[in-house]
Amino acid sequence: MKAFCAWCRRDGLVGFLGDREPLDDPGETHGICPRHHAELIAELHRDLSAPPAEPARTLVVVHPRERSLYEYLRHRLAPVKDVEVIVDRRRGERRCARQAVANERRRHDRRQRRLDMSLLGYAIVRLDSASAARRSGAA
Repeated sequence: MKAFCAWCRRDGLVGFLGDREPLDDPGETHGICPRHHAELIAELHRDLSAPPAEPARTLVVVHPRERSLYEYLRHRLAPVKDVEVIVDRRRGERRCARQAVANERRRHDRRQRRLDMSLLGYAIVRLDSASAARRSGAA
């Protein structure tokens, strides 16, 4: 297989990384070049939203069809503290119909927008400690 950097491809560059196993497969696979890998690590380490005493937790959510990208990122980002690589398990919106209810307690829609993984096959989500606690039910 021919391997290409997905980030270089996004930028309109060739980004050829070399041949990968199985060598008799004419298809292509994706990875990340050293330059974009360094940029990704720097982006993951940047913490603009949380105070230094409470570092943010970062999720890298990979599209379910990008299994090789998931394995690659999981391996490469394993040493990075507070970063977890996961596969997106969602299959669709849980709330399909917008129906009025008798006693709506919510003042506004609190659902987060869907992650756009169409271009690169992954999305980066930063969770500060307060939002992570709310999600787990601790707060």
